[in-house]
Amino acid sequence: MPVLGIPLSLDPTSPARMQSIPQNLMAALSEPGAVLIDEADARKLGINRIGDTAEINRQRVRVVGFTSGFRSSWGAFVFASQATARLLGDDDRSNPLYLIQVKDPREAEATRDRLNANALEAPYTVWEKHDLIESSEMVWLIDSGAGASFGFSAFVAFLVGIGVTSQTLRGAVLAQLKELASLRALGVPASKLRAIVVEQAIWVGLVGIPVMLVGAGLVQVLAGALKVAIAYPWPASVTCCLFLLIVALLSGIHAVRALYRSNPTELLL
Repeated sequence: MPVLGIPLSLDPTSPARMQSIPQNLMAALSEPGAVLIDEADARKLGINRIGDTAEINRQRVRVVGFTSGFRSSWGAFVFASQATARLLGDDDRSNPLYLIQVKDPREAEATRDRLNANALEAPYTVWEKHDLIESSEMVWLIDSGAGASFGFSAFVAFLVGIGVTSQTLRGAVLAQLKELASLRALGVPASKLRAIVVEQAIWVGLVGIPVMLVGAGLVQVLAGALKVAIAYPWPASVTCCLFLLIVALLSGIHAVRALYRSNPTELLL
């Protein structure tokens, strides 16, 4: 299993200190050869409990604690002090990742450019937080097959959602077809009847939004129990809600066809 070493500053006042790791675990890293791993990756690395030893780049390390929420699909994160990380980084195949926080956020871009200007003679690249996030997203969405797979799955779900919802709405239209036909016979414009069906579809979508949010919350709880970190940023949540409304709206438009295929005079008999 690939292992990515992440050096940490043990100074509690250092701007490079990772705030999400408790101080007691940071203090435990002061021991030479001490590392932290995520509890979700423990069994994959053959670690059963705190105090177990392992080998990284032909160097013996000892696990002094477990982190949570740092699970990765392509490797295991190993946190160590900077001294231990240098020891583990002697292998040419090692690519350590350093996390640095500047005191003045306004100087972040200038600091990045200054460090990258000196990187011509050193094999490293400095990224700002948002640049690293965008680059990682593009790698997953475009360069890897995960993005295409996710897009295809979303498209299939879109078609299935329209099909299932439209059939449900079509059943509702057929159940009240005589009433709607009576309105047509009385001279109610077809646009008004179409608006009624579409409004029903929108209400179906609005009712489905809280159901979807509850389901997403249950998935997040289940993922947490399985040590898988899941976050729902509000832009993504809003997009999913709009997606659900679009599915309901298109389904309502599809269900309207049942009105035009009926003969009002026959339905009134």
